[in-house]
Amino acid sequence: MANCQIKTSNKVRFAYNHLITPAAPPKGGREKYSTCIFIKKDDPCVAELKTRIEQVYRDNASVFKEANGSVKPYEKIRIPLRDGDVERPGDANYAGHYFLNAYSWEAPIVVDANKTPITDEKQLPSGMIGRAVLSLYPYDREGNAGIGANILAVQKHGDSRRAAILNMLD
Repeated sequence: MANCQIKTSNKVRFAYNHLITPAAPPKGGREKYSTCIFIKKDDPCVAELKTRIEQVYRDNASVFKEANGSVKPYEKIRIPLRDGDVERPGDANYAGHYFLNAYSWEAPIVVDANKTPITDEKQLPSGMIGRAVLSLYPYDREGNAGIGANILAVQKHGDSRRAAILNMLD
């Protein structure tokens, strides 16, 4: 199985961050590090992400084999890059963005714009702006096949206006 590493632009928005301390998913299960990454639809990294996701699919066709030996069509597998306008219509947080959920069993590297490590989760509010380094990987577990996104590193570049205001309330 071939994984593919990629970094986003430095203008993506992060939410639901569990990057310093892992958390269990809402439906239960093993604790993991996670974040939701929002990428504006006109961000140049969108085209590169789509290309790399398709590359992981092509390079790992054997992972997506059906019982009859044929390869599951790309349209039938889950991909990490999802359209916020389609999947969350009416939600202003998702409007005009693609989003992806990234996870890791191991702590990702988390640094500020100067590459100084961040160790306090309070410095990583929902709405912060930055870049991510991801590893895209294929999976097929019990008939659920797709491409996943593993979070390797996050570099914070700033806070959105809303996040900055919320931080003032602490």
